[in-house]
Amino acid sequence: MEQSKKVISLASLDKAEYNDGANLAFQNANNLLEIAKFCSKKRFDGNGAALLVTALEELSKAAYLKIKSHNPHIVIKELERLFKNHKIKHQTIIFLYTKSLTNSIKSRPIEEQNSAAFVAIVGLMIIGVLLAKNNQTVDLEKVRQQGYYVDFTGDENYWKSPVQLISSEVFKDYIVLTESVFENVKKDLFEGELTDIHSRQYITELGDKDVYFRKTYNF
Repeated sequence: MEQSKKVISLASLDKAEYNDGANLAFQNANNLLEIAKFCSKKRFDGNGAALLVTALEELSKAAYLKIKSHNPHIVIKELERLFKNHKIKHQTIIFLYTKSLTNSIKSRPIEEQNSAAFVAIVGLMIIGVLLAKNNQTVDLEKVRQQGYYVDFTGDENYWKSPVQLISSEVFKDYIVLTESVFENVKKDLFEGELTDIHSRQYITELGDKDVYFRKTYNF
């Protein structure tokens, strides 16, 4: 009788395995970002927007795997679902984006930070411009789906195509925002060696209540 193959849970990996996954996801995220930028050059903006969302999904996996690889006492409650659920991925993207904005504000001189905060708020609104011209609710999954596929909407009686999703000007703004998130994740998590103090500070600033050090862990 053939024995069934043991299924290994993502939650049971060791530090080295988490780190390998983080590096692979980070490389894949960067590859997708480069393809999206090529789409901008070719004016395939709708397809590029979908690829940017996918790149950010991979970046979110890379970031959380990197956090987990540092210390087994770090809990990431939604780690399994981060690989299967687009809603969880998109929530994680927002956490990373907000962290990127915080980094940007902190890097400015004190006298400029108030105005920088205003710029950050405007930056958050730019994402909404993606579908605003079509009077649709902003949803990263809708961006991803509409950027990949042609679809017919029976209730509105017309075809939807990636070419209708986003203008070239707005897509270029979207690329700039995405590159900022990538750069901050790279600097915060993939350059240099993580320490407990650095990880705790990063987790605190990230603001995701489902990512934390176990209470029983002492520094």
